[in-house]
Amino acid sequence: MKGSLQVIADLKLKRKFDIEVRFYDNATLFRLMFINERVCVFSYNVYGTEDEMAVPQLFFSKDASKETKSFYWGFERYFERQWDDAIEWNYSDFI
Repeated sequence: MKGSLQVIADLKLKRKFDIEVRFYDNATLFRLMFINERVCVFSYNVYGTEDEMAVPQLFFSKDASKETKSFYWGFERYFERQWDDAIEWNYSDFI
């Protein structure tokens, strides 16, 4: 994990990528990643595996015309609640 955080910190600080990382008090069972406010990638967490891409993933796309009837809408709401409660990571402290 430390190697991944170093890569993220470099992207944020040296290449000026718009990235934000937060840490949760409790380990979560699932991972959610949102891409360009259009796609949600959902998978479950398996700690200690070398190939994280081997874990099954579901992709949900946002349907603006039927917003509340999409899985994207529900997962986005769940993620926002978790995100608001998480601790923001200070990239500068890591470097």
